[in-house]
Amino acid sequence: MRKTIWSFMVCAVLGLFLLIPTTTAAAVLFTDIKGHWAEPNISTLVDGKYIKGYGDNTFRPDRTISRAEFLTILMNIKGLKASSSSANSFGDISGHWARGLINEAVSQGIVVKNEYSGIFKPDQALQRSEATAMMVRALGQQPDNGPITFTDKANVEKSIYRGYIKSAYDLGLISGFNDGQFKPFESITRAQACTVLNNFLKKTGTLQI
Repeated sequence: MRKTIWSFMVCAVLGLFLLIPTTTAAAVLFTDIKGHWAEPNISTLVDGKYIKGYGDNTFRPDRTISRAEFLTILMNIKGLKASSSSANSFGDISGHWARGLINEAVSQGIVVKNEYSGIFKPDQALQRSEATAMMVRALGQQPDNGPITFTDKANVEKSIYRGYIKSAYDLGLISGFNDGQFKPFESITRAQACTVLNNFLKKTGTLQI
């Protein structure tokens, strides 16, 4: 009888623990992502060591991400290493911490030199449209010039990455905002970057769905 009661109590306690909402490891590590809409996506990339936070234990999910930062995560997911070439793909990356990865991204066709007029501006905030082009190219896919379904179609059509936006949407890498817009010229935040890069991670087969 005592054994039965003890077993019942153990099961009840375990059941109680299962009902308590869990906190992700990243939410414990960082002070500013608990309850954030992108917390699960941030946690996945942090746990996979693809992205880091800041020295003050913050992640700053709503801060914009730079070209170099986004590209570095993308290259890490792909398992691509920095180029050892002494030449610079762009005139403004000498001495930059991401120089080797940028050079390799150009070599891999993930970044196209003539889209940047000789300078890459690695620390500039990355546009949402640029992010789509980098991901689609990294997957070895081509741009698609088919019909655009976003409600800000006129803006999407103005982007040189219009075909990549369509491909990224069809591949399930991006979705858009609740109002149906894509906002191609808007800077992408760290939270948004984690979300699309998680989708990219699934496409590479690295992350089990």
